[in-house]
Amino acid sequence: MKTYVADPKIARKWYLKKRKTYKTYKIGMAVMWGALCLIFILDLSFLLRAEGIEQLGEILLLCIGADILPGIAAVLGYVLIKAGGLEFLMRRPSEKCIFDKESFTLEYIPEPGSREREPRNYNLIRHRILYRDIQSVDYEEELGRITIHGMHTILKYYQTKDFKKYADTQTTTLPFSVFCRYPDFDELKDELMALEQANLPDGYSQVSSSQK
Repeated sequence: MKTYVADPKIARKWYLKKRKTYKTYKIGMAVMWGALCLIFILDLSFLLRAEGIEQLGEILLLCIGADILPGIAAVLGYVLIKAGGLEFLMRRPSEKCIFDKESFTLEYIPEPGSREREPRNYNLIRHRILYRDIQSVDYEEELGRITIHGMHTILKYYQTKDFKKYADTQTTTLPFSVFCRYPDFDELKDELMALEQANLPDGYSQVSSSQK
């Protein structure tokens, strides 16, 4: 069995890199710096008009009043800068990929407050697919994700008030994705891409071992 564990720090680095490619980042930078420059010009003009230190309090009040609107614009620009690429961040408390003898599993603790918690306050989710059921594996470099297609099982674990543990099980053909949040993401990607050619566990073992 082989396990890969996701790292939130890697996800954040990817987010910081990718958000710069979004239009919201460029617009946000222009709005924020434009507003800050306007604030500087307004405040400087008021200060230059001061005839003495006794007017300093009055000037500061004028500066505060004049800075409100451009200050709001600067905050909105900052929000736009941060908004692009949020999907790359890792909000899940834990995530890992597991290769065992006959299947691949994506396991994670769902984000608090997310829809994946409902309706039973699920505390662990597993997407498990047998190697022989994998139809295709797509790698989208720009999105930093690997998407797996094929019939697989989703297990949603929860605990009742009397501390008994259960799992809701669902079989689906909807694809699921693994994002670039792993220290050995390239190795993980190669392993998953190899699965596309493997119909049986033994066949997968031969393909996988030939790449190492």
